[in-house]
Amino acid sequence: MKIKLLSLLAIIFLFGFMFNIKAKNILPNGAPEFWSSNIVHNGEIIFIGPNAKLRNLDLSGIVLTNANLTGADLSNSDLSDADISKATLYNAKLVRCNLSNANLFFTDLRRADLTKANLNNADLTYTSWSFADLTRADLSDTDLSYSTLSYAKFYKTDLRNAIFNRANMDNTDLEDAITGEK
Repeated sequence: MKIKLLSLLAIIFLFGFMFNIKAKNILPNGAPEFWSSNIVHNGEIIFIGPNAKLRNLDLSGIVLTNANLTGADLSNSDLSDADISKATLYNAKLVRCNLSNANLFFTDLRRADLTKANLNNADLTYTSWSFADLTRADLSDTDLSYSTLSYAKFYKTDLRNAIFNRANMDNTDLEDAITGEK
């Protein structure tokens, strides 16, 4: 009985080992070792997942709802009009990223670097921004209602006409932010 069980386990192990080798061989070039999903956008396959390298891409209008982009680098990418709602961008790099008119409802942007990002007219309600760096970012005409902005960095950030209805702003310094009306 023990020999049959051991033989069965050995066969399962070998089968699994062979399957993994085949799976690695069919991955397209450039695919990260562990990606969570892929999408086709403008005729190209884009790999979505933690630590994804998505710099300098035109991703305008893309749908990334519920995507896990923890630690991803989207610097200098165009995500205007994108739907990134309910996504995780914890510790992501979005430097000089165009997120104008994007939907970031209920998105996790904690510890994200959004230096010089354009978020003009984006839906930022219920978004988590704790410890995010928004230095010189454009958040004008945005709705940040019900968002958590604790310890976020707003140095020279454009907040003109931004709405902060019931936003949690504990330990947030807006002294050097650009406020008021346009």
